[in-house]
Amino acid sequence: MKKKDLMSVAVVAVGTATLTVAGFLANPIEAGGGADGPATAIATPKLAADGVELTLTPAQGRVFQTGDQPAFELHAVNTLPQATTVKVCVTMTATDPAGMISRIMRPPAQMWREEQLVALKANETRTVLFQANTNLPAYRQFLVLLSAPPMQEKATTDKAPAPVRAIMALTFSTVPSKPAPAPVVAASGSLRP
Repeated sequence: MKKKDLMSVAVVAVGTATLTVAGFLANPIEAGGGADGPATAIATPKLAADGVELTLTPAQGRVFQTGDQPAFELHAVNTLPQATTVKVCVTMTATDPAGMISRIMRPPAQMWREEQLVALKANETRTVLFQANTNLPAYRQFLVLLSAPPMQEKATTDKAPAPVRAIMALTFSTVPSKPAPAPVVAASGSLRP
């Protein structure tokens, strides 16, 4: 094979892989078996950091649309018998959906980020509101990350880096869903009254 042919094969392979991944991200499939009974719902992702359990949900159960300023509710549960403080960071990124002809997956762009210190009494449950200060653009896919960075940086004498404490809390999209195609009726022969 010539170098040009190998390059063409590599480009087609990368493009095919990108379209396949983009298709699964845009239209997730359910892996449960229909004969095995109803599929179990996936629980809300939970982040555990320094004895505090953190979950993030859309404020008031909203479904975000183009032009909205999203708001998120952080639910923090202190499982410790003493008071504690945890640093929480919420980051929202946006990605253009891959085009049908495009073979390049577009990198996500950070749209909004906010950090807060959450102080909790012993065994306290608290809800904190995070309000994004940006309007959601149309035709984007969004990812909301919830992280709990360390309160203080460790001394650099440690060889192992601090563990990453982050989860993908939410995903949503302002890409309109495609309407179902109209049924096609094929007529054969002639119509007689």
